Amino acid sequence: MFTSTESSAKSSTVPTLVRVLRQEQVEGVAELGDEFMRSTGMPGRFNASHFIETWTRLVQNPIFAIFSLVQGFQTIGSIGGIVYDENFTGDAVAAEQFWFVTKSCRGHGLRLLDAFEKWARENGAKRILMAHINSPESIRSAVVYKRRKYRELETLFVKEL
Repeated sequence: MFTSTESSAKSSTVPTLVRVLRQEQVEGVAELGDEFMRSTGMPGRFNASHFIETWTRLVQNPIFAIFSLVQGFQTIGSIGGIVYDENFTGDAVAAEQFWFVTKSCRGHGLRLLDAFEKWARENGAKRILMAHINSPESIRSAVVYKRRKYRELETLFVKEL
C-alpha cells in the first residue's frame, strides 16, 4: 500500500492511498463502472454484478491484480490487469484490463500506473500492454504513455452485432 497526502478538488488535505484489493473489496471498484462506460463511449451497458463476480474470482489468482486509489473512504480510481506468458514469445507480459479515475480526481491516476508497473516487474513481466480508448476523455492518456516510453502498437476496431 502506498500512502500520500494530496489536495482534493475541495482544496482540503485528504489522505490518498493506493492499495491492492482483496476479493471482498472488489465491489468498491464496481461503483466507477457506469462513469467509465459513459465517459469512454465503450459499447454495451455496465453490468456491476458481472464485474464483481468475475473480478472477485480473478483476484484470488496471483496473476491478476486490482489496485484502487482511495481518498478518504471513497474509491476514486482503479487499475486492473494480468501477467501471463505471451503466446508467440513465451515472455511474461502484463496487460491492463481497465484503468480509470473519476473525472474530478484526474491527475492522481499516475500513482495507479506506478503501482501496476511495479507489480508487473515484481511478477517477472518483460513488457506491459496498456489500452488506449479512442475518446475525447482519453486524449491525455496517450500523452502519458508516450512520456513514459510506451509506443503505439495496435488499434482495435469494434462492431456491434
